[in-house]
Amino acid sequence: MSSSLKNLESRGLIERIQSADNKKHIEIVLLNKADRIIEDGIKAQKEFAKIALDGLTVEAMIWISAIIISFGCYLPVTLFSKTKPKVGLLMIPKTCAYMWIIAMGLQLLF
Repeated sequence: MSSSLKNLESRGLIERIQSADNKKHIEIVLLNKADRIIEDGIKAQKEFAKIALDGLTVEAMIWISAIIISFGCYLPVTLFSKTKPKVGLLMIPKTCAYMWIIAMGLQLLF
């Protein structure tokens, strides 16, 4: 990772700022020169999503939405719950999304 950051820094895309209080804490700041790359990346992601979702049925998109909601609520809990315990509240909508997925699955069976 260090070599990747050095590369981005040498290209003028990021700046590393070391904390005065904690030498281990380094903030990485995107510089204006990176804006075009970010815009191109967002455009590529939108084009990919359009291609990936093209032709999917409404039912398939609903399934994908439920899975994304579930994962989107679970990921912050796994990453931040030790330092920010209240983020654990996201397990409630995650569980609701699981129940939604189960209900949709049961509809297919019966």
